[in-house]
Amino acid sequence: MYISNEVKSFITSPFKFTYIEPSKITAHSVHFSCAYNDANIHDDAYTIAGILLSSTSKHPDTENYEFIYQIDSYSGTHNKDIEINKTIKGLKANTTYYYRPYISYTSLYDRSQILCYDEVKSFTTYDNTTIDGAVDIGLDVLWAANNLGATSENMVGDYYAWGETEPKNSFYYEDYIMPQDTNITGTQYDAATAKLGNGWRMPTIGEINELLNACWRERTKKDSVDGILLISKLNDNQIFFPFANFINKKDTIKNDFPAFWSAEKTPNNGYCSRIKFYFDELAVPCYYGMPIRPIYDPFR
Repeated sequence: MYISNEVKSFITSPFKFTYIEPSKITAHSVHFSCAYNDANIHDDAYTIAGILLSSTSKHPDTENYEFIYQIDSYSGTHNKDIEINKTIKGLKANTTYYYRPYISYTSLYDRSQILCYDEVKSFTTYDNTTIDGAVDIGLDVLWAANNLGATSENMVGDYYAWGETEPKNSFYYEDYIMPQDTNITGTQYDAATAKLGNGWRMPTIGEINELLNACWRERTKKDSVDGILLISKLNDNQIFFPFANFINKKDTIKNDFPAFWSAEKTPNNGYCSRIKFYFDELAVPCYYGMPIRPIYDPFR
């Protein structure tokens, strides 16, 4: 059972549901921390427990829901207390969702199927349209429309060494001090946070991959600038990444793909990951100059 001053409990036979108010609510996700307690009373064998969500019905049930978190096929004799710690994604922005827990079980006395609901609660997702310079792709975080230092989507913007917060035109190993952190997102070494303020940070490798998996990709031009257009599979919004070079010393090494720093180093401490949109993830020395594409995180 969860122990917290914020915990509320109520009993609706045949189970007690203990919950903490939904947390980490974004435009497209919510986190539930809750528990079913004494779920095996009367020697009944419970088969399914879960939480139902709906934005169209104020009383979601198993026939009328949009999202579900479900635990299947367990025996009541072995699961008296069942904890749920789950983030549900894919929600609509600026929308009220109604949710309630349920249990469906088979009675050992007469083999009848019994369905029990508990109290309905609600929460409202955030409105992402108020964040200037950000694009809502349908994910937990927002992506900046432009690279850091750029004033339009077809500009590459400023070049940074990994972990430095000021842009440069030349990048030498002898002048570089590499942060020891393996992940600098939101830290003192994050140029996006330093330049744009709280909430903005460099993306992790996982967040970059999540973006790529959520979008269709199309090679195109924006005002004669080559790049990749990403089109969200979740809400059809678009974001453009211009082809970008990297700089070693004063030498510009041209690329025919978008490239920008992630916030994470590779296991080899002398290198840091950059992302290509059609090929494998690569790693270049951290002292090289590369662009940065910030993200906005409402919990930073």
